[in-house]
Amino acid sequence: MKAKTSTRILKKRNLVITIAGLLFFTQASIFAQPVNNDFAAAIDLTSIINSCSADAAYTTTGGSGDLTKGSAWNTAAGCNYNVWFAFTAPGAQINVTVDIGGAKGSQRRSQIAIWESDGTTEVESKRYVSDSEDITVGAVGLTPGNTYYVSVDAYAGYFGTFSLCLNDVVDYDYYEGAVDITDIINSCSADAAYTTIGGSADKNKGSTWNTGANGNYNRWFKFTASAATINATVDIGGAKGSQRRSQIAIWESDGTTEVASKRYVSDSEDITVGAVSLTPGNTYYISVDAYAGYYGTFTLCLDDVVDYDYYEGAIDITGIINSCSADAAYTTIGGSADKNKGSTWNTGANGNYNRWFKFTASAATINATVDIGGAKGSQRRSQIAIWESDGTTEVASKRYVSDSEDITVGVVSLTPGNLYYISVDAYAGYYGTFTLCLDDVVDYDYYEGAIDITGIINSCSA
Repeated sequence: MKAKTSTRILKKRNLVITIAGLLFFTQASIFAQPVNNDFAAAIDLTSIINSCSADAAYTTTGGSGDLTKGSAWNTAAGCNYNVWFAFTAPGAQINVTVDIGGAKGSQRRSQIAIWESDGTTEVESKRYVSDSEDITVGAVGLTPGNTYYVSVDAYAGYFGTFSLCLNDVVDYDYYEGAVDITDIINSCSADAAYTTIGGSADKNKGSTWNTGANGNYNRWFKFTASAATINATVDIGGAKGSQRRSQIAIWESDGTTEVASKRYVSDSEDITVGAVSLTPGNTYYISVDAYAGYYGTFTLCLDDVVDYDYYEGAIDITGIINSCSADAAYTTIGGSADKNKGSTWNTGANGNYNRWFKFTASAATINATVDIGGAKGSQRRSQIAIWESDGTTEVASKRYVSDSEDITVGVVSLTPGNLYYISVDAYAGYYGTFTLCLDDVVDYDYYEGAIDITGIINSCSA
């Protein structure tokens, strides 16, 4: 009996070992390491430059980490399952895309990097923003004829198959790949045509931006100036785009000398940056970015006539003399400083967010009032000035005494028929909407507007 029992035990033990072995070899077969698991076994992709691999041709399943992770990756201290590729640079530029989803591949949360020939000196790296997106990493300073390496990884547990595409022309993630938008001057792009999702930083940030030194996800555009003036608008919200906290800058043709820049005031506003001294026929660049984490799609609009953020775009308000604009018709939200501040103002040297108006004097006297509060406007701590036609020679100026007061500035020595300018501003952070009123008869702030009180002799006013 003991012999039979021992035989049965031995058979069971052998069966368990056999099953374990089968499971091991089956698992090893399923999760066999990719042929290009190691740097030394990198697959050469030179032949697919300007095309793509077969669908789902590669995999990180079964891969193990070696060498260095990309600086943009959020893997562990090392890599997770990185696999390797190589290519010989045909030019100074390259874009490499990890294409996933459907037939393209099952991998998620992809990460990619380009390396020098040692496999450890990073050229550029990129990681996913959303689980299922394709990601593209680009480089613009390659040495033609040199060999470079590409490593592809995935966040922990998200390994899978993927396709690879290479192009030797970079896209608008880089200054060198700027999209030419000359043909949309005085119109707009298609709704939500562009995106900062997946963008990376290069060149400089705009001087008014609150991003990193080179921006966060800046995208690049260029245009040939049709006039000395330009307004560029990032339009968002609804069908226009999902981006928030937008930032924009205009640059000289080198992409580093700033012409003008602007950043958001509120999360969801459209922002416009203008320039008034372009050289017609010259090429200029525009970069669009967003505050950290607020990337998204956006629409871009260009106009070669600037708005009332600039002296050159001043709104003619001659027609409202002895009346007022519509309630809250104007705003300092999104405005920028130009020309001089009023001598009585307590803003920066050029103002904070000054807006410009002009009028043809109908008499020697004028009163200009910034009307706020309730339906009249949300602005506080208003400031106003009247200027000669050059926009720099002050005629008169006034600033708030209390936060919510209407303020009026008057003049009694205008030349009827001459053109004059008005700038309206607000103390730092108190921007908002406002109503504007003009009267060609000054009030009792001036000798010329003295109130006749003969009728109250031997009595009192109300």
